[in-house]
Amino acid sequence: MHNDYATPACDRVRAKNAPPDPDIHGFFDAAGVVEIAGRRQCAVTMHSDLLLTVSAKASIPLVAIQPGKWDPVTILTACTKAQGRRAFEVDETTAKPIDEIKIARIVGADGLSPYLS
Repeated sequence: MHNDYATPACDRVRAKNAPPDPDIHGFFDAAGVVEIAGRRQCAVTMHSDLLLTVSAKASIPLVAIQPGKWDPVTILTACTKAQGRRAFEVDETTAKPIDEIKIARIVGADGLSPYLS
């Protein structure tokens, strides 16, 4: 099915309607939030450079990570909740974080770390 859309015409449309690019840290500015939310049929109301509201069936407040910067996961979660759908989030009380340093130090039978294999 993927090959059905791999035509030069589709490539031009994808290039013309490309999603917004995040900044160097992976965050989106207000224009990026509006674009991402709009692609999911949600409206955005800016209150300040720290707070905005994503609206569809419900209104969901969204707080910035930094002034004028929002992360993509919270944008998509807010759009999902605004449309009345269920969003799955990590339960911090039961989650057990992975110790990345321990994993990096593990050496497999081939002599390589999981990060290098």
